[in-house]
Amino acid sequence: MVEGWALDTVFAGNNATVNGTGYGFTITTNKDPNRVTCTNKVFQAAKGYANVACR
Repeated sequence: MVEGWALDTVFAGNNATVNGTGYGFTITTNKDPNRVTCTNKVFQAAKGYANVACR
Protein backbone atom coordinates (compact mmCIF):
# COMPACT_ATOMS: atom_id res chain seq x y z
CA MET A 1 0.00 0.00 0.00
CA VAL A 2 1.23 3.46 -0.83
CA GLU A 3 1.77 5.73 2.16
CA GLY A 4 -1.27 7.93 2.73
CA TRP A 5 -3.71 5.68 0.87
CA ALA A 6 -6.82 4.41 2.66
CA LEU A 7 -6.90 7.23 5.18
CA ASP A 8 -10.26 8.61 6.26
CA THR A 9 -12.14 6.20 4.01
CA VAL A 10 -15.86 5.87 4.74
CA PHE A 11 -17.82 2.84 3.55
CA ALA A 12 -21.49 3.87 3.49
CA GLY A 13 -24.62 2.80 1.64
CA ASN A 14 -23.07 -0.25 -0.01
CA ASN A 15 -24.46 -3.72 -0.69
CA ALA A 16 -21.95 -6.52 -0.08
CA THR A 17 -22.96 -10.01 -1.17
CA VAL A 18 -20.06 -12.15 0.02
CA ASN A 19 -21.28 -15.73 -0.41
CA GLY A 20 -18.28 -16.88 1.59
CA THR A 21 -16.47 -17.29 4.86
CA GLY A 22 -15.32 -13.71 5.38
CA TYR A 23 -16.76 -10.39 6.49
CA GLY A 24 -18.77 -7.96 4.43
CA PHE A 25 -16.11 -5.32 5.13
CA THR A 26 -12.58 -5.91 6.37
CA ILE A 27 -10.45 -2.99 7.48
CA THR A 28 -6.85 -4.15 7.77
CA THR A 29 -4.90 -0.90 8.10
CA ASN A 30 -5.60 2.51 9.56
CA LYS A 31 -8.57 1.17 11.52
CA ASP A 32 -9.09 4.35 13.51
CA PRO A 33 -9.42 6.97 10.72
CA ASN A 34 -11.33 4.60 8.42
CA ARG A 35 -14.89 3.62 9.18
CA VAL A 36 -17.73 1.39 8.11
CA THR A 37 -21.10 3.02 8.69
CA CYS A 38 -24.21 1.14 9.77
CA THR A 39 -25.96 2.02 6.47
CA ASN A 40 -24.36 -0.83 4.50
CA LYS A 41 -26.14 -4.11 3.76
CA VAL A 42 -24.22 -7.37 4.00
CA PHE A 43 -25.47 -10.70 2.71
CA GLN A 44 -24.15 -14.22 3.22
CA ALA A 45 -20.93 -13.23 5.00
CA ALA A 46 -20.12 -16.06 7.42
CA LYS A 47 -18.05 -13.89 9.78
CA GLY A 48 -20.58 -11.07 9.79
CA TYR A 49 -20.93 -7.41 8.96
CA ALA A 50 -17.36 -6.20 9.45
CA ASN A 51 -14.23 -6.80 11.48
CA VAL A 52 -14.74 -3.38 13.08
CA ALA A 53 -17.83 -1.93 14.72
CA CYS A 54 -20.01 0.17 12.45
CA ARG A 55 -20.28 3.83 13.45
